[in-house]
Amino acid sequence: MTAVGYVDLLIPRGGAGLIRACVENAKVPCIQTGTGICHIFVDDTADQTKALDIIENAKASRPSVCNAEEVCLVHSAIAREFLPKLAQRLGPDRTAKVCTRWNCGWTSALRPHPRHPRRPKDFDTEFLDYILAVKVVDSVEEAIAHIAAHSTGHSEAILTRTDAHAALFTAAVDSAASTSTAPPASPTAESSALAVRWASPPRSSTPGDPWASASCAATSTSSTATVRPGKFRIFPG
Repeated sequence: MTAVGYVDLLIPRGGAGLIRACVENAKVPCIQTGTGICHIFVDDTADQTKALDIIENAKASRPSVCNAEEVCLVHSAIAREFLPKLAQRLGPDRTAKVCTRWNCGWTSALRPHPRHPRRPKDFDTEFLDYILAVKVVDSVEEAIAHIAAHSTGHSEAILTRTDAHAALFTAAVDSAASTSTAPPASPTAESSALAVRWASPPRSSTPGDPWASASCAATSTSSTATVRPGKFRIFPG
């Protein structure tokens, strides 16, 4: 932060504490980014194998960065089948585990995975750790409403094979990055097996206070992830 003449620009990728420390103490140019409570919605038509890969990568590859996934929303139509797979993938199948935490109506389907209680403000917390809050929703509209209530406007994604759901999600979600795995309109536009659409929804003309979110209350001042057991919480809305 003080290496004038050696560092041209700082771009802090982490929690509010790290960003604030750079803004307040840096003697070199610094881009002030924002906190990220980022969501992935697993729709009822999602490819579940790909969904598990995407969620594990989004949550566990670098949990301390601001665009790591913090909340997973799962459609109720596939919850009984998908949640045990997710708990297995993020728990027993990993060395650095995202351990399971839940208290919802799906617990009978989630055994034998351990159950842990919900904590207040989970949906408004940027964990920056091996912790993932999970909620079961009944529709894409409910997922969009949840994101509108709790997102910091950073990055959100829908995993679906229903084009209409993808179009609704990317149009309605007011975040800097809104992505979808729905099939593209033109197959020739594909460059990989997994299609990802990027959309730029209209943004509010009035910028918000980057420190106003409740997620800023207790966050790390380091952008380096520490490998330690985490928590994966599932609970009803």
